[in-house]
Amino acid sequence: MTCYELSLLIWYYTRPGDYPDLTTNPPIWGTTIDRLLNEHMLVLTDGSQKRTYELGERGTIFLEAVLKLPWPVQKWVIETPRDR
Repeated sequence: MTCYELSLLIWYYTRPGDYPDLTTNPPIWGTTIDRLLNEHMLVLTDGSQKRTYELGERGTIFLEAVLKLPWPVQKWVIETPRDR
């Protein structure tokens, strides 16, 4: 998963409006949106809301699984007796 895909999923998980950078329409967004739509992580809205896309069921499940991952903890590779 690219950083663009992850940022879109997080945006639609936390906010009601469309992603603001979509209006600039760089080529990466078209590819990213297409992939997320094909994988059913994003779905098109019916037009009754102010946004074009919303998080699909698979996107919600994936993102909630990612959010449950523990934060990384820095640890020395070689432990000393004091670390045990």
